[in-house]
This record gives sequence, structure tokens and C-alpha cells, in this order.
Amino acid sequence: MRIDTPRTQFVRLNWQREMANLFDSEPAEMRVLPARPGSTIVSFQIDDPPAKRLMDASASRLSQLSGDEKMLLLYQWWYRADPHIQELSFDIEDYQLLTAQNRNNGKPPMVVPLFQPASKPSVIIPPQPFLSSNGITLVSGFRNSLATLAVQVQVASASMLLPPPPLLTLSSLLLLSLVAVILAA
Repeated sequence: MRIDTPRTQFVRLNWQREMANLFDSEPAEMRVLPARPGSTIVSFQIDDPPAKRLMDASASRLSQLSGDEKMLLLYQWWYRADPHIQELSFDIEDYQLLTAQNRNNGKPPMVVPLFQPASKPSVIIPPQPFLSSNGITLVSGFRNSLATLAVQVQVASASMLLPPPPLLTLSSLLLLSLVAVILAA
């Protein structure tokens, strides 16, 4: 995890407390391996909760998650910019989940990234010819001959299945008139 705190200002115990508070856990379960400069890069693992907490009916479900589940949850919170992450006193600039892959040739395990985003994806909103909060809005330059008009009908209750009242009939006629004008243009 790379955080926006200069290495000279990084306090391991403070970081452990904040992470433990995030997961309703104990600071001792947040094990910092090395921390090195670069903003500050913290290599850590989250230990499983003690068996006593797993058996405690009053313990929160969050605190009872395994260390691996908490690591994945933290990644998800960071990736989605979840409000839980906003509680931290530092910003997480980058977060990678790594695992050790054992080799059969007697060499030390190889570190393999599980999740390692190069950047957060941007939201893509496709162009939409009709945008309005209260109906259809024509966008200038939009060709009516290529258009498909979609009408969405919602039924609020069974009483709406009865024959429409005169006001609804009038609004239906206005809608049909509007469609005819659009198609004639």
C-alpha cells in the first residue's frame, strides 16, 4: 500500500490503530512487515482474529472476518472509493494484493500480484439523445427518421388497470400528437 504520508512522518503504531479501527479489530492483527520511502510504502498483512473473538456472539461480523477477507475488503473499499476509506487520516495512493506462490524446485516462493491496477477506471457514460428529468427532450441535430421512441409505463397499483379516466385519455392523445409531429418532421 502506498500512502500520501512522507516516510519521516509515518508512525507504525498510528497506522496499525487506524487500520484496526477500520475493521473493528486489534492493532496487533495489523502486522506491518517493512515500510519504506516513496510517499510511504507499507507492506503488511492482516492476521486472522483470535478464536475467542470468533466464538463471541457480541463481536461484529466485520471483526470476525479472516485476515485474507479483510485484505480483499480493504482492496474493494479502496478501489470503489468507499466512505470507509474516507475515515483514514491518510490517502491510499496505490494498493496491490500479493501472494506467495510455492515452487516445486526448492527455491523460495515467488511473489505474484493478485490485484494490481495501473489506474482506477473512469466512468464511461455513452451519448444519449434524449436526456430529461420529466420526459423527452429533443437534442438539436438529432435525426428523427433514425430514432426509436421508447415509452415506459409503470403500474402503481391494481386500480390503474381500470379504464383510464378522461384526463389520462387527454394526455394519451397529446402524446400521440407529439409522436405524429416528430415523425412528420
